[in-house]
Amino acid sequence: MGFNESKFGRAMKKELLKEEQQTLAEFIRNECVKTALEAYEEASIRGLCHEGAWEYAIDSMRNLKVEDILKKNSETKK
Repeated sequence: MGFNESKFGRAMKKELLKEEQQTLAEFIRNECVKTALEAYEEASIRGLCHEGAWEYAIDSMRNLKVEDILKKNSETKK
């Protein structure tokens, strides 16, 4: 393996890692938004005012377990 092939290989691995990180970040963002929207809707149905529903939505995102999101992400890849 020559110098250029090795350099090219490293560049490809770096690009793939960057794409994987981007995909994971987008998945996590989407899970946070989905969780917040569902929580806001639930809080509104239960009669909370806008501010209360918003606080409930924020709390729901804070209570997300990163392990659960990562597990769900790995299951979607299968």
